[in-house]
Amino acid sequence: MEDSDFDSLPTAMEVSTSAWPPQLAIPSRVMVIGEGEIQRLRKHLKELSTSTGNLEKHLERLCSPLVELSEKEDPSITAKCWMKQVRQLFRDTGDYLHNFMQSSREFDMLDARARNASERLERYGLRPKTPSIPMVRRLPAPHANLIDHIHKDMVDKVEHMMGTDKELKVVSIVGPEGVGKTTLAKELYRRCIARSGELHCWAFLRVSAKPDIPRLLTSMFTQILRKLPSRRLSVHDFIDTVARYLLNKRYFIIIDDLWTADVWDIIIRAFPGGDCSSRIITTTQFMDVAMTCCGHLSEYVFKMLPLGDVQSRNLFFRIVFGSASDCPRNLIEVSDGIIRKCGGLPLATINIASMLPSTVKLEEWTGIHDSLPSTWGANPSSEWMKEVVNLMFSTLRPHLKSCLLYFSMYPKGYIVRKDDLVRQCVVEGFLDGDEGQATEEAVGLFFDELVRRGMIQPVDSDKNGKVLSCTLHRTIHDVIVNKSMEENFVIIADYFQSAIPLPDKVHRLSVQFGGARSAYIPESILVSEVRSLAFFGFCQCLPVSMVKYMHVRVLILHIWADEDKHSIDLAEIHELHLLRYLKIACNIAVKLPDKIQGQQNLETIEVSTLAAIPQDIGELSKLRILKIAVTKLSNKHIYSLQILPALYALSVHVKTAPSKLFFFRKGGFSVLKFFTFRCSEPRLVINENAMPKVEKVNLCFKAHKARQDGKKPITIRHLPSLQEISVKIGGTVADASSALANAFTNHAKNPIPIVQMMESSEDQEHGTLEVEVDVKEENAHEYHGPQEQGSGECGHMDEDRDETPDDDVKEENAHEYHGPQEQGSGECGHMDEDRNETPDDDSEKDENKDADSRQEPYREIATASGLRAKFHLRFLDGLKTPIYTEKDITSEGNSAIRIGIFDSDGNMIKEGPLSKAKVEMLVLSGDFCNDGRESWTEEEFNSHIAQGRHGQGFVLRGDCIVWLNNGEASFGGTVRFKEGSSRTRSRKFVIGARVCVDGKTDERVQEAVMMPVTVLDRRNEASEKRHPPELDDEVYRLEEISKDGVYSKRLKEVQIFTVKDFLKALNKDANKLREVVLRIKNRSSSWGKMVKHVRECSLTDRHELIAYRNEAASVVLFFNCVYDLVGAEFSGVYVERDNFDAANKALANVLKEHACSELDSAPFSYVMNGCLPVPVSSSENSLVSIPIVAPEAALQG
Repeated sequence: MEDSDFDSLPTAMEVSTSAWPPQLAIPSRVMVIGEGEIQRLRKHLKELSTSTGNLEKHLERLCSPLVELSEKEDPSITAKCWMKQVRQLFRDTGDYLHNFMQSSREFDMLDARARNASERLERYGLRPKTPSIPMVRRLPAPHANLIDHIHKDMVDKVEHMMGTDKELKVVSIVGPEGVGKTTLAKELYRRCIARSGELHCWAFLRVSAKPDIPRLLTSMFTQILRKLPSRRLSVHDFIDTVARYLLNKRYFIIIDDLWTADVWDIIIRAFPGGDCSSRIITTTQFMDVAMTCCGHLSEYVFKMLPLGDVQSRNLFFRIVFGSASDCPRNLIEVSDGIIRKCGGLPLATINIASMLPSTVKLEEWTGIHDSLPSTWGANPSSEWMKEVVNLMFSTLRPHLKSCLLYFSMYPKGYIVRKDDLVRQCVVEGFLDGDEGQATEEAVGLFFDELVRRGMIQPVDSDKNGKVLSCTLHRTIHDVIVNKSMEENFVIIADYFQSAIPLPDKVHRLSVQFGGARSAYIPESILVSEVRSLAFFGFCQCLPVSMVKYMHVRVLILHIWADEDKHSIDLAEIHELHLLRYLKIACNIAVKLPDKIQGQQNLETIEVSTLAAIPQDIGELSKLRILKIAVTKLSNKHIYSLQILPALYALSVHVKTAPSKLFFFRKGGFSVLKFFTFRCSEPRLVINENAMPKVEKVNLCFKAHKARQDGKKPITIRHLPSLQEISVKIGGTVADASSALANAFTNHAKNPIPIVQMMESSEDQEHGTLEVEVDVKEENAHEYHGPQEQGSGECGHMDEDRDETPDDDVKEENAHEYHGPQEQGSGECGHMDEDRNETPDDDSEKDENKDADSRQEPYREIATASGLRAKFHLRFLDGLKTPIYTEKDITSEGNSAIRIGIFDSDGNMIKEGPLSKAKVEMLVLSGDFCNDGRESWTEEEFNSHIAQGRHGQGFVLRGDCIVWLNNGEASFGGTVRFKEGSSRTRSRKFVIGARVCVDGKTDERVQEAVMMPVTVLDRRNEASEKRHPPELDDEVYRLEEISKDGVYSKRLKEVQIFTVKDFLKALNKDANKLREVVLRIKNRSSSWGKMVKHVRECSLTDRHELIAYRNEAASVVLFFNCVYDLVGAEFSGVYVERDNFDAANKALANVLKEHACSELDSAPFSYVMNGCLPVPVSSSENSLVSIPIVAPEAALQG
């Protein structure tokens, strides 16, 4: 921006910011760039002071004002713009230095920008009058277990509701956000796991508002089957395999944070009934979802209410003073006032208590009490919780803010290892200090403080209570994502979000595509400016060229690939010379460049499955952390690793049994402290002093029988610094000591190994090893995938726990496996290639069957197998959902449901008596074939036919009988459900079909069945949401707007009755609609859902346009039927809105404000013909006459 432009900026911005869309609003506080980044830049400039002239002096003068202004609570708009420009100046200067100062012209521009920034600092009086003094706040006591005592009574009540009945029972916990539902569920889970001897299977699943269903089901699969799927499965395959495995087993499942009954309908299919006393616990904010989960039996709904006064006081005082008795008398009254404003919600209580000052001065506490809005606590809501989090965020020091904001690089609900976050933040330069471990320890303390303040939720901890992995509460994640986007700290490209404007320069980019297969990174992003890139999605959505990301320092890739793809080539990484941190999680092999010596800045490499170790990896002089899984390893590779001069932690997983001994010889690994080696059948020799400074060695292998020659496959000679040897052994052996003795030779001066036995499978007989089962209780229970939650990458790399002294996992937990994460994540949780060679049980065999017949949800569950029938019926269409009683049943295409008859080879029978058979449609109970069987007898089928209420009549009414014609027919008449499925135990029905008794032949014809469906009462349809909505739909058909709710009433007050009315108001003035009409504050989730839903409305057949002409500006604006600007004519040339340049966009936005006030009275005078507006020939539709406004007047508002 030129200096003259800057002069006019304050006035223009003060006038126009209120009308800006939320995504472009200037934030109330602007974050500084990392202090470490500033200090390194200072150091670099001083070293080059002879060649950088006055640039170093100018930038030095800018540093202190930048930091001090960033600390001000409410800087002026001018100050915000100045800080934004200076931050960009620092980054551009850093890029210039890293690019070896190739252009003198670029240097002159940087010097001029620095000089101008210094002048503007003085000209506008931006320099703070007095230095900003950061608030000193007490570090609160750890509260991880503070609210456990609060839930004791609740746990007892829920356990009583669960009862001791043998049949499957579902209990729903429902309550407002922040009330502690997840904490209660985790305590129930902990108790049940403590009694794991009574259970066969258990799992903790986190769902969220926008769940990635395949990722969620992968988490379910790995936690329950305690292994990873050998290939990518369809949704039906996941459900089918898990349901078969759970048949006749006792299981305990937590399903946390359910938002819709639709997701429940998918998940519940995997859990068969039976008489094994299985239990499912769900948590949700919504009573209708809770009732659906428990079959509308209110006695199984536990309503969780905010804490009472006594409980709130106990929690508050324990955080602030240690106990209520330690509260000074002069603070009791003001404390009670603060507690009441917490609304009885534990999350709010913890956050507000954690921000109180360490002093006990009454005036300070009174000031805090008075600063909290008087409305707080009266009506707790999600928006109120966000206000609490915003307040808590504002009290954090800059370092803590930066670390917390960095969490927005990861999707919501993601479980991230603390070590990963620490290393990434060190690379980002959030703290100045010496390179290496000292800085990592300091950043680690920042995360510990955020945990103690309640801003970060610990997930997995070691036996000393130190956090190993963590996640964020959903509300906190929403807040920091909004702040990151506003402040250009992290920009998120989410396939599922509405299109949003993006800044010119993006420095941290998180691509979160989930299960989308055709998404792409917006072309408007200048990727050459990206410093940190995180990608979560399918490999076909990866950036076309990684070379364009020339300035990237942190690269995190979590990649899914389809089963027909065997490897992914990332050789272009060798062009990223500034790269310092590389982490790749993928379910197929990753090909790195053969020559990698150009990456001399690389400090960390983690790859879940590496096709081959780069030949020259030994030349990476700064590499400190290396964690890889490889198919083959040679002694040549080992030598390359030994000569790495800075290698501090090494983890290697070899996926195939070696034919030769691996030798670790003396003379290398000069600074290595942590070493992990995993191989199903290792042949390993570590010579004396091969690792002179190693402190911890971790080995993982399968049990071996004693060899007749007495030789053992593993030998560790004397290592002088060794403090611990941890050995994990898989296989069936009499005891751990015999397994160790048969495999292991250890020098007498080395520590005695600590041995853990692990579960394993028959795969071990074929050179593979089952996933380590050493994850701690509930702390590694969800899949956020491609990632694993605490057991290491891809189910085979648990080395994360082993690289630092405090990463010790409880031995007694070694029997548990909770598999790869998600939504919930270690890496690529869906892939453990070790297990692909030989199926280990029936469920694995079923999983590996050809899934062709099960690709679509409407395909019949049962196909002939085993005692297979020669002929079978099959539905040819899926059902359109939702289904209501007394409403016609149709196919997904709104046509009649078709059925056909096929032979055992899958060919339709078009001739003979069977091609003309008489077929009837009927309904079965929802648990028919929930054990996954693919064949049944006629008697079994008939015994599951559902009867009407009180056992009278069938459930269907209408034309349920057809005669086949050439092997197929359509149920073309009216077919309806007479009653809903809520009264049944499974809450579902299965539609089936059979050959009528009077149409049977001597040959058995197996019946057809569809997937289970929920049938709702027709009374629910009145408020059904429409997807997509139509223009003439009532406005309450939109998400978040109830038929007779507050929002509906407010909209009617301003004559907004339909979806079309809503769209017009939205396009004319979104802020007015949100804040004035609906009175929704702070961009709540309700607003986002409304807008997203209404934008689904199709305007494909609506070509009419309204034209607004401004003669003075030679501009004609064109609006569609809902007042959305589609394009403009500039000096006679039509330009589509998406192609506006910056000047056209600015002018159009100003003129649009004037046009919107006239649109309601304007006629449609144009139509869109192809890509161009064409005037309507009728004289009745001439262009609307609107007073001409001069451009100068328009720009002045």
